Amino acid sequence: MNKNALYAIIIVLLIALVVSLNYIFILNYKMNLNEKTQKELQQKTAEAYQAGIQSAVIQILQQASTCKPVPLTAQNTTLNLIPVECLQQQQQQNNQ
Repeated sequence: MNKNALYAIIIVLLIALVVSLNYIFILNYKMNLNEKTQKELQQKTAEAYQAGIQSAVIQILQQASTCKPVPLTAQNTTLNLIPVECLQQQQQQNNQ
């Protein structure tokens, strides 16, 4: 084998090594970016879920503060929520 052929093989192998390393780097970068995006999405979903729960509780409390029964349903069970304070007020009014 002559020197030129040996240099050509070394250059081809170096180019292949550089291309392979770039490919590995790009794949690794994309995987890290995807993981970061997934974590952000999970965090935003959890925040939205928490905000929804808070909103529902606030609406229940606002409706209950009017001293009218607030129907709450879960699965096959329905309860009418009436604050104790409203019942106590009504009982005091009836006693007078």
